[in-house]
Amino acid sequence: MIHSSTDVRTNGLQFQASNSGRIGAHQGRSPISVDSAMIPAARTLVFLSNIVFYAAQAIALLAGLNAWFGWQGTWVLVISLVALWMVPIASATGIVGILGAHYGWQWSWLTSISLFVGIRLLVTAIQVTILNQSGSELLKRFSSYAGPSGRDHSNTAPTASGLLRAVSGAMFCVALIVLGGLLITQVARSVASQQPSDIAAAMPAQLDPQFKISLEKFSERLNSTPEFVALLRTMTPQEAMLKTVELRRQGLLTLSVPDLERLARFNLLLLNSADLVTCARIAHPKGEVTQHVAASTYALLVQQPPAVIDDWLDLSYRAILASLQKQPGHRPSQQEIDASLRRVLATLPEAQQYAIRLLVESPARATDEQLCAGLKALTSATVAAPAPDRAVLVRSLALR
Repeated sequence: MIHSSTDVRTNGLQFQASNSGRIGAHQGRSPISVDSAMIPAARTLVFLSNIVFYAAQAIALLAGLNAWFGWQGTWVLVISLVALWMVPIASATGIVGILGAHYGWQWSWLTSISLFVGIRLLVTAIQVTILNQSGSELLKRFSSYAGPSGRDHSNTAPTASGLLRAVSGAMFCVALIVLGGLLITQVARSVASQQPSDIAAAMPAQLDPQFKISLEKFSERLNSTPEFVALLRTMTPQEAMLKTVELRRQGLLTLSVPDLERLARFNLLLLNSADLVTCARIAHPKGEVTQHVAASTYALLVQQPPAVIDDWLDLSYRAILASLQKQPGHRPSQQEIDASLRRVLATLPEAQQYAIRLLVESPARATDEQLCAGLKALTSATVAAPAPDRAVLVRSLALR
């Protein structure tokens, strides 16, 4: 009788199995191979999950850069992809994705974390259950499979019950992760919807009845808009209302020049009724979140006459609607803005010229008094400028 030994690798341990009579007893039965059926599919799923993870991080980082610095465009996306590719630490890129989702998409912390951590847990669960990897094997999960040292576990023939247990365990892990992620998301949405926003917190405890009526009409118009209803399907009402702050800013350039002139006059009323700190915050946010600036604006709006409130909310609604409908806006070039500003500055006293130049060119070096004086002077000069320059400058103010 000829005896030969086969080197079988299972979980990093080596056993010597003789193919004597016991092997012959199993001849005629086709063994069930995990590698031939599940390993390639599992590796494909891991690869696709990593691609989704990478793309989600890049898009979230792009949204974050747009929210933090106003950067947007194809070149920013390319920078995001390259930056994430060059960072070797997966946890660091995951944190970047979480921050981008929270600040760029205005997601709650729990929702942002559940997205990126959930994808990573899914990949890990597949690697541990189906691919049977752990520890150092996860670091060399692809190279170890096709390594030159001996035969891998693709020749191993586990029993049918063992394969079923592996499949059941993998399905259980996937289901647990999916259901857990959905549960965390729903809890996060529930908590976020119960917490007052910065805008609501800035409002007086007792609102003027007329202002309440104006806000209710504004909310009814939004809730009757199909595009806003579609937005509500993906966000809580609280998150959607915060999103409208960004949508309003993006849609202002779609308004007509007369509408933007009215808005500039309304903003001048708000600035004149604001204290020094609030006025300076509006003039130069200094890295503050957009919704914080909007909170200050709404708090000032409460103090205005009902006609001003209604007109301001009407302009805001039309800007939000235009942004939701992706209507194109007219954005003046920097050359047009500079030329119009030079002509307007030439008609102003020297003190106002200095304040405006400081606001436009070096706001970080300006004091609160200088910032407030500069924005008031610029807004006043804009609404009083000749028609061609006024059209350019009111759009320039809308970009601030």
